[in-house]
Amino acid sequence: MNKKQITALILNGLLVILGIIGMINVIKFYGAKTFIYYTVDSNILCLLSSILFVLFFIIKKNLNDIPYWVILLRYIATICLVITFVVVVAYLAPVKVWLPEGTFLENLKILLFKDDMLYQHFLCPIISFVSFAFFEGDRRLNRKKTIWFSLLFTFIYGLIMIILNLLNIVDGPYPFFKIYEAPLINSIVMVFILIMNYLFGRFILLLNQKNAPRRMKR
Repeated sequence: MNKKQITALILNGLLVILGIIGMINVIKFYGAKTFIYYTVDSNILCLLSSILFVLFFIIKKNLNDIPYWVILLRYIATICLVITFVVVVAYLAPVKVWLPEGTFLENLKILLFKDDMLYQHFLCPIISFVSFAFFEGDRRLNRKKTIWFSLLFTFIYGLIMIILNLLNIVDGPYPFFKIYEAPLINSIVMVFILIMNYLFGRFILLLNQKNAPRRMKR
């Protein structure tokens, strides 16, 4: 067990702690509506992947021996959290989704640092990105199909939300899912998010492989 692996273990342990705190806060705030949010679902995925990462690491005592599907889950969760962070900064804050009368910076401050959003919009995305990109390098992810797994979660979530909005079962929860309001613009935003998901997926995978040992058990 080298320094990188120990760092990965510590960071994933931190993700477990912060993830639990964030979930407790968000459930208190949103109640039954909690699970319609991409942010919440992404953080649940991250929490689950980090718990599994820590458990298998403790049992196996080596990152190389953690099951491939756990590492793949960490990859998907990290991409989803990065998308959450980018959408907050590049879309939700500029359209002033939280405080319509406020400035971009006022909205950004709230969306990144207020209550549960501190954990789910800022801390967990940043920590998960740093851990996966620089300390969880794994050559088993060097496969052509890996990149498409990063799109799977986002695509399925988006498809479900679009259908629920079309059927008027759910309103939003994000502005671009309100397909009856400015359908062309909202459709462009959703396509852009999928493209961004793919590009960030490639970038993070590149960093992960750059920081992976030359030889790993397959």
